[in-house]
Amino acid sequence: MDPGPRAAKAHIVLFLVDDLGWQDLSEPFYRERMPFNDRYKTPHVERLAARGMKFTRAYASCVCSPSRVSLMTGMNAARHRVTNWTLRRNESTDARDEQLIFPAWNVNGMSPVRGIERTVFATPLPALLKGAGYRTIHCGKAHFGAIGTPGRIR
Repeated sequence: MDPGPRAAKAHIVLFLVDDLGWQDLSEPFYRERMPFNDRYKTPHVERLAARGMKFTRAYASCVCSPSRVSLMTGMNAARHRVTNWTLRRNESTDARDEQLIFPAWNVNGMSPVRGIERTVFATPLPALLKGAGYRTIHCGKAHFGAIGTPGRIR
């Protein structure tokens, strides 16, 4: 059913918080309330969850950069090949090993610009939203790529 030309777009507020545990808010992110949920007081998060949509199974990776790249591209780490945090251009942050030979991972993260070596090229989520008529804003720190690449936001 077509809602018509004047239908309002839904507002999207998205939080990506590094190192936030699933019990680190007063709002439960499990099927039931856990003891640690009572330890924290986050009434604004509770209000947002009550009025909107809450995703409880959106785990991507245990490391920040691959999780961010997954969120921005819709790809998992096996597809985008960013498997560890990014820092310096063309340098892996993996610990060296005498026996293992690591694949040529995308150590430079993601890039909205085609042709940057060792990156996954993708149109990021905010650009897709802008194309759909949304206004977007980024608050806080985040890096989606190594220093000196287009994926590094300062």
